[in-house]
Amino acid sequence: MFKIFIIVLFISVVSVLFLGLFFLMKDPEDSKRTVKALFLRVSLSALLIAAVWFGIYTGSITPHGIGG
Repeated sequence: MFKIFIIVLFISVVSVLFLGLFFLMKDPEDSKRTVKALFLRVSLSALLIAAVWFGIYTGSITPHGIGG
């Protein structure tokens, strides 16, 4: 269940990234929607990093090295 939460957060970050690109290309210059999308993306990214850290700390996610 925790891994699904992390996957949903990652998909949300990517979708807000493209939403911000859309706002940047289509909105007039005085629109604030691009800034709001950037703020939302940064917030979701921070939440994603905190969730991954919490998952590793509690043992829900086990990190492994490359070629392990």
